Amino acid sequence: MILSGHQRFDYAQKALKLHCASYVLKPIDKTQLCDEIRHALELKQNQSHQKSAASISSIAPAKTAQDQLAEDEDFIFRVRTYIYYNLSDPDLNRSSIAEYLHMSPDYLSYVFHQKFNQTLSAYITSMRIDKAKELLEKTNWGMDIIAEKTGFSSSSYFHKQFKKITGITPQQYRSE
Repeated sequence: MILSGHQRFDYAQKALKLHCASYVLKPIDKTQLCDEIRHALELKQNQSHQKSAASISSIAPAKTAQDQLAEDEDFIFRVRTYIYYNLSDPDLNRSSIAEYLHMSPDYLSYVFHQKFNQTLSAYITSMRIDKAKELLEKTNWGMDIIAEKTGFSSSSYFHKQFKKITGITPQQYRSE
């Protein structure tokens, strides 16, 4: 386990090559540190069990395409779920998502782009606009409230992003 103040992807990559249990960025609270230590100990125990099993069977099965697909689906599910439940948070960004997933922001952006073929920030903005459309259709809330509920930092920024993506203003969308 490595505790570091560096968010550079190449440091995390080296840690992975050294079979590091986790790469934790400062600042860290006691609960998270305890969780990381517990996780590292579980990994160590699993390695001991695997060494015993390896002596019985000298060839470990390789990761199958089905295993990779399951990992990909888990990643997609975890990212989408986190974004969905934190959409109203104006501080929702790649750093907060990466922290939740225990990965570097740069690596998260890279993997996300590979899987979704769009940037993480574009995806978050499109999700916010979709939620805003829903609120415009189903409520009589003002633009300030809708901007707040969808995580935009101000109603003017919400208005600008909405028009940029949809081609019309929120008011025009509501009246259609």
